Parts: sequence; structure tokens; C-alpha cells
Amino acid sequence: MNKRNKIGVGASIIGAVINALLGGLKFFIGLATNSVSILTDGINNLGDFLSNIGGAVGIGVSSTAPTKKHPHGFEKSEDIATLFVASILFIVGIIFVYNSADRLVYRRPVYFSWLYFGLVIGTMVVKVAMGIGYKLANKKVNSTILDCVKIDSYLDVGITSVALIGYTVSQFTGFPLDAIVGIVIGVIVAINGFKLLKGAVSKLIGEDNQGIRNSVFKMLQVVPEITKIEKIVVFDNGKSSSIVAKIEAQFESMEEVENLKSEIKEKTNYIVYFEGKIVK
Repeated sequence: MNKRNKIGVGASIIGAVINALLGGLKFFIGLATNSVSILTDGINNLGDFLSNIGGAVGIGVSSTAPTKKHPHGFEKSEDIATLFVASILFIVGIIFVYNSADRLVYRRPVYFSWLYFGLVIGTMVVKVAMGIGYKLANKKVNSTILDCVKIDSYLDVGITSVALIGYTVSQFTGFPLDAIVGIVIGVIVAINGFKLLKGAVSKLIGEDNQGIRNSVFKMLQVVPEITKIEKIVVFDNGKSSSIVAKIEAQFESMEEVENLKSEIKEKTNYIVYFEGKIVK
């Protein structure tokens, strides 16, 4: 496993442990106070725990060396893990909406405690720190999974803030804001999960990378040795993504061809293969 993947796996495992602790704490507070908004927020953190585990597995598997059966490697595993994370978020969001709507119809008393209020505030500070940590780690690894959980960490801070407001207002006014907040949290989480799910599915089935194709076409177009560009095909395989360009060219040597490949790789981060007659 290379350094990039070690950092990604390590960050995911640390996040899993912290989310498990935060989720357990909020789950306990939600049950003790009968607050559906804090309870659903706690379940959200437990969902984050599963997301982190999925992320660690995805990043770890993606580092497996290519085999004869899978010559492009296993880096698509990150996209599969992202799909897993997004699915959990979407399902958890739907469950939030259902449970909160049930509390809105069948109202139950909420028990307020300044101690629990302070503990939940503390979990928000931890989540901000986690988001910053994921951001710093992702600068070194550039992983879609870490970017996903970073956004989720910041989103959790907003969700917890709204949950606290609902918890407090419900106690002092008798208005069922706690249940309403639970519904809002559920909708936000479900929408965020759906967006991530849509992006992950698009990557897995192979989205049309028109931008990369046009960029490579323009780079090849200005090379005087290339007389004809017949076709450019882009293959997205995670970090080992490649481009196959069918061309006709009059290069003096293979060294010139390799230099052009290196230039395109540096600008696009795609491995380049040429087909056709390219050397005199």
C-alpha cells in the first residue's frame, strides 16, 4: 500500500472511531431526553461510522496491484465505496423523515438538560476539527471518499446546530419544533445522499468525459508531426485512467513520442496510448 492510500485509510479509520463515539453519545442523550432531533443526529453519526468503514475498505482495495484478470487495477473501488457511503446517507435521511413525522403526529415530552446541551455543543467542535483534518489529509491523497466525508462533517455541524435549537425551543415553548427539525434534518441528509449517489453512479457507468477529450485533441492538433487525428477514447479507471488516440504521424523517433505522452500525462493526469502509424 502506497503512502497516499495509507493516509486515506488512516484518516477513514480515525473518523470511524470518532463517529462511533459521537453517535453513541448523541443516541444516549436522545433517548435520555426523548429528543427525536438529537436521536436522529446520533443515528446520522452512526451512519457516518459505516461510511468511514466503507471508505477505508475502498481506499485499501484500490491500492491492490493490477492482475492479469484486472489489468487496470482496482482503483474503481473508491467509486464503489463512495456509492456505499451515499446510499447510507440517503437511506438514513428517509428514516429520519419517517421517525420525525411520527413524533410530530404522536407528541411526546422532551426533557431538557444543560449538561446534555453542553455535551452536544462539544460534539460540534469535534466535527469541525474532523472536517479540517479530512481537508488536510485530502490535499495529500486527492480522494473522492475523503472529500465526501469532509463535506459530511461540516454538514453535520449545521445539522447538530438545528437539532439543538429544536431541542431547546421544544422544552421552553411546548411547540413541537424538535420533531419538525428532525424532518428538516432528514430531508437535508437524504438530498445530500442522493446527489452523492447520482455522482457515484455516473462515474461507475462511465460518464462522458468530453472536457478531457477536447483538451487532448487541442494538444495533439498543434503538434506539427501529427497529420491526422482519427479518434480519441477516454477510459476512466480511477488514478490509472487512460487515453487512447488513433492518429497518423511522422515522428523521427519513439523518444519524441514518449516526450509527447509525458507532456499530456503531466497536464491531464491520464496515461496516453497511441494507435496507428506514428514514426517515419
